[in-house]
Amino acid sequence: MKASVIIEKVLEILQGGAEATAEILDVMSSGYEESRRKISRSLKYGGRDFKSNWAEIYREKQKFYNLLNYLKIRGIVKNKKRGKESVWSITDTGLEKLDLLKERNLYSRESAQYKKGREDSNFKIIVYDIPVSEGNKKRNWLRAVLKNLGFTMLQKSVWLGKRKIPEELLNDLHRRKMLKYVQIFEVAREGTLRELT
Repeated sequence: MKASVIIEKVLEILQGGAEATAEILDVMSSGYEESRRKISRSLKYGGRDFKSNWAEIYREKQKFYNLLNYLKIRGIVKNKKRGKESVWSITDTGLEKLDLLKERNLYSRESAQYKKGREDSNFKIIVYDIPVSEGNKKRNWLRAVLKNLGFTMLQKSVWLGKRKIPEELLNDLHRRKMLKYVQIFEVAREGTLRELT
């Protein structure tokens, strides 16, 4: 049997003993009528649950340390001993990996989710022309955003909808250096077209 499994079992047994001891002390420190009621409830429903599960806490800590060791083996993090403590830090390889992950997550499906604004009485027309040199990821991300916001594609780069444009989306377009390729128009009333960006 693995040492980690043995440790979990020992923790479960110790916690069971601690819970039983706490239950007994609670019953013994109560008055006669309350003691009888607590014993009756305990026999009928079992002991009360502790707020923490020692074995579960141990498992979670093990997962965390296993992850740190995995990252250390890959050269992504390193640790130095300072007295009794270990100080973890990211390596140059880790910084490169972090930049790649940030870039990948910048155009992920999850990043294309925005809270839908309230429906507006005016139509919004979004037109974009993202150069081929920028790659498909920006185009695909923007299409996913517009679809998630409830806009309808008129042509591949022309979308129509009646939703308010979230300010967060405008900030993200700026952060992704895409704002210069996107134009947002509002049709205030029939025959008028007003540019929003």
